[in-house]
Amino acid sequence: MTLPARLSRTFPLATLVVVALAGLAACEAPPAQTQNAAALALPKAPARIDTFALSAESLHIDKVGMRGGAVRPDGSLDFAFTMRINGPARVLYLSTANEKCEAQGGFRATTASGDEPAPAELGGALELGRMSAGIAVEEGGKFVNAENGAVLLAPGPHDLKLYVSNLGTLRAGLILCAYAVGGDGVLAHGPPLTY
Repeated sequence: MTLPARLSRTFPLATLVVVALAGLAACEAPPAQTQNAAALALPKAPARIDTFALSAESLHIDKVGMRGGAVRPDGSLDFAFTMRINGPARVLYLSTANEKCEAQGGFRATTASGDEPAPAELGGALELGRMSAGIAVEEGGKFVNAENGAVLLAPGPHDLKLYVSNLGTLRAGLILCAYAVGGDGVLAHGPPLTY
């Protein structure tokens, strides 16, 4: 059986396209996929936030830009917080909340990236990483965020500084809580902080 002339010319082209796509699929995974694979490799253990406080640097330093992963100055003074957390943790969040750390919205920042949804307690699929301000995380004097803003914390204690752009929504008297998603996928929160 012979193929019609038109098909015999396009069949080799279609084969070439399929082979090229297969070759591209074998290339190195993009950072988001690599980050997701690393998150899956974290031990299935809970995170625990021991302390969360406003840093003396807050609104006296410019470390980050407005977008997640922008760990360079942008000309605006930033909020700065300190946190002691016991990992593993795969995502960090800051949110205005009540005294029980039940999120209230208004001010929200995260290390989640792109279309990664927040836990149900923080808005779920209605609150994607790209919809919140980013958190630049510093440990031992160095930023530990991936290029896309994501952070993975290994098991054990971590003394962190968190930097967030001043979006103008955090006002005196509001309560702010820090949250972490542990390696077990469960959301933990620290003590409430009255701003």
